[in-house]
Formats: sequence, structure tokens, C-alpha cells
Amino acid sequence: NPNNTPIVLNATNKKQSIAFYVNPEVFDIYKWALETDQHCFEHNSVDTITSERKEAKKAEATQVLNAAKPFVAKKFFQQYTVDSRGRFYPLSAYLNELNSDNAKGMLSFYEGKPLHDNGRDQLFHHIANMWGEDKLSHVDRVKFVEDNYADFVNYGNNPKEAKGWMQAAEPIQFLSAVIELAKLDKHFIANKGDVRNFVSHTICYRDGSNNGLQWLFSLAK
Repeated sequence: NPNNTPIVLNATNKKQSIAFYVNPEVFDIYKWALETDQHCFEHNSVDTITSERKEAKKAEATQVLNAAKPFVAKKFFQQYTVDSRGRFYPLSAYLNELNSDNAKGMLSFYEGKPLHDNGRDQLFHHIANMWGEDKLSHVDRVKFVEDNYADFVNYGNNPKEAKGWMQAAEPIQFLSAVIELAKLDKHFIANKGDVRNFVSHTICYRDGSNNGLQWLFSLAK
């Protein structure tokens, strides 16, 4: 409450004020991929899992699609609960940023931010992570995307024909990011190489970036 935990309450309200939306382009490709049994979903791409797990994974992918449908191109907010370690957990069942790649890939920030001077490299870092190159240094992750730039832009422009994005470690999140990369490429050409004012809506995850806070919460009980 405001008296004994004002910092936690303020943090919760700040987090709940973040607006999301479901990108229509990602939604359409996701729906097409699910209906046509594409290999970007675990239930189609992994042969070693049991039939029961395949059915469960397919059901989860379908539930994410159904949960996302009302929010295509529409602004919405999440509600959260907080545990004793200071971890936030969304109250929604399927469409949230702590769920599977399917759910995370559906979500984008409703309010975008200009890339400014270092945003392009942060976006490239995220794209490399989603492809599976998450053990490289930051500089090498950026270079990895630069070296594969033409292919990745092609995936974003023609995801139904150029299906290489389905080989990513996190294919739906990767798809969402390269769809934005394709838009960035058009912006780059139109603005003669200047991308600083390009407005990005991609959620760039950083695993473990708040681990120290968890330790502080635990120590302070």
C-alpha cells in the first residue's frame, strides 16, 4: 500500500501504464502459419516430443491466436501481481510478455520511440538474440545482423515466400523484429542513411538484467 511499500506500488502502476498492441502483420503471418502447419511452431518442427506434448503445444499456439485477435492494432494494458522477490507476473493467461515465443512475438509497444544514436544497434542485438546468437558480445551480435542484413530484410518483406525466419531459435519474435527491420530499411533509403528518427515499437528483451534487484529483495525479505 502507499504507506509501507510506496516504491513497489509506484513501480507496479508504472508497469501497468505501459501500452501494448498486436501488430497486424505479425498476426496475419502467425494465423497463416498456424493454419498451414508451418515449421515455426514447436508442434510441427520437433519430431522427438511426445504426441501429447505436440497436442498441448498446438493448443497453446491456438490459444495465443485467440487471445491476440481482439487486440490487433488496438491499444491495451496488462495487470500485474508482484511476489516477495519483486518479480512482476501478468494476470492474463496467454497474451503476455512472460509467456512463450508465440505470445511474445505477438506483442509490440503501442507507443514507439525514435532510435536516436544507439537504438539501431540495440534492435540488431535483439534480432541476433532471437535468431539464437545470444552468446556473442554486443559488437559481434550487431555485426551478425549486418552480415545477414539482406536476408533478414527479405524475411521481413516476404515472410510467406522467404521462410528462413522459421529457423530462428525464437521464430515469432524474430519475425516481428525483421518485419520492423524491413520498415527500417525503407526508412534508411528514404532518409539517405539517417535512421535516428525511425520510430521503433519492438520489445527488446534483456534476460537477467534485473537479477541484482531480486537478490536485494530476498536479502531484505
